[in-house]
Amino acid sequence: GINVWCAAGKKTFGTDELVRRIFETHLADYVDHETIILPQLGAAGVAAHKVRQLTGYRVVWGPVRSRDLRTFIEAGNKAAPEMRAVTFTFAERMALSPMEVVPSLAFALYAIPALLVLAVLGASVAARGFAPQAAIMSLLPAIMMFALAVLGGAVAVPALLPWLPGRAFTIKGAVAGAALALLALMALPGMFGMQSPWQWAAAILAVSAAASYVGVNFTGCTPYT
Repeated sequence: GINVWCAAGKKTFGTDELVRRIFETHLADYVDHETIILPQLGAAGVAAHKVRQLTGYRVVWGPVRSRDLRTFIEAGNKAAPEMRAVTFTFAERMALSPMEVVPSLAFALYAIPALLVLAVLGASVAARGFAPQAAIMSLLPAIMMFALAVLGGAVAVPALLPWLPGRAFTIKGAVAGAALALLALMALPGMFGMQSPWQWAAAILAVSAAASYVGVNFTGCTPYT
């Protein structure tokens, strides 16, 4: 599927790697034919004629999805039109969403301690003394905004991909993050403790920028860039 296309583009599923694996696994000891079936989307990184020259195996381009492989073989290595079509439905997009959420949450290991230090410093300066309770209260909005950024970039972008404006995923992520931040501020203004328009603008821009960064990482999971 799409992951094969991504790997082929990065040459981790490429001609050299395929040739190396064929020889490392001693494939000729296990099969008595000279045909190797590769996923269709691997064509971006594999030169079939070079594989033939270097290994003696003829490359046959199989279907996009592995679930169609049995039917493809039973049909004499012939693919039906739907086996060649690349789809990216809502369900397919959301299946990839957790792969974006988990790495994004890893940033929390660095972001939250840094935000905590800034919150303590800010609250202590404002109170002219150590104020842990005030620091925690000021930290909560920052954590909420971090969560909104992850939600916008890693969940909203995949879910709303066809409808978000712009071709670049940075723009899609920025729009999703800004929209979520605005909705959260309107629904729960007291939780964020932000009263002035400048505070709202700063929060929306911060979430939008972070969601843009998270959203652009989804590019490698899609059938287009």
